[in-house]
Amino acid sequence: QEYRRLTKHPKLSPDLWSRLGSAFSVAGQLDEAEKIVAMLLRTCPQYQAVPNALLNLGRACLKAGMQDKGLKCLQLLCGRYPQSPECQIARDLKKSSA
Repeated sequence: QEYRRLTKHPKLSPDLWSRLGSAFSVAGQLDEAEKIVAMLLRTCPQYQAVPNALLNLGRACLKAGMQDKGLKCLQLLCGRYPQSPECQIARDLKKSSA
């Protein structure tokens, strides 16, 4: 977070960004996680770890009681990456959250 504050345009690899997004999601820092996942979707949407980052954010939002935002993340995941293994997990999560 300090690095992001000091550096206007950090030069991290998509792999590191996806790991950071997932770590922020798991830690409950959802604002930071959401910013990172949104940046990944804008800059490298075809990167292999993006579905996992979306899944982690969706799970974290559901866990935090942010049902609408969590379901939106899961829907976005399945809409953009319908063949990914994460999409099946997202479908199961959506069913159990309904």
